Amino acid sequence: MNKRGFTLIELLVVIAIIGVLSSIVLVSVNGARNKAKDTAIKGGLDQVRIAGELSYDTDGSYSAVCTEEGAAAGNSTLSATGDYGRIATNVETNAGSAPACNENTSSTAYAAWAPLVAASGSYICVDSTGASKTLEAAPAADATVCP
Repeated sequence: MNKRGFTLIELLVVIAIIGVLSSIVLVSVNGARNKAKDTAIKGGLDQVRIAGELSYDTDGSYSAVCTEEGAAAGNSTLSATGDYGRIATNVETNAGSAPACNENTSSTAYAAWAPLVAASGSYICVDSTGASKTLEAAPAADATVCP
């Protein structure tokens, strides 16, 4: 008697191999996804740096980068309601927390930073000197320059 088809053991082996291969692919995809989030965070903070320079060119100060200014709410670069609010929202969505920002009392310097996802424990920091650095720890809460 000539039987055609696969045995139950052969089918189970094939299913197990497919399961192992798919789990390896999922781990790789998660790593790539986290790196993409880090890229989005870096890009967002670079936009903050550019917006800060535009603000400085217009007003002669960085007063609109970190704090609300003027009669209308939403004038700050990092405001959730301002023109650049999408930047902060995008960074927060990818980083899991809102970017931190601090400017000095005379509004002549600022620093903004956010945690990275793939490089856990690291931060990206931008400031008014044009620096864009990856740091191993968050800057001090009152920092106006990336250390």
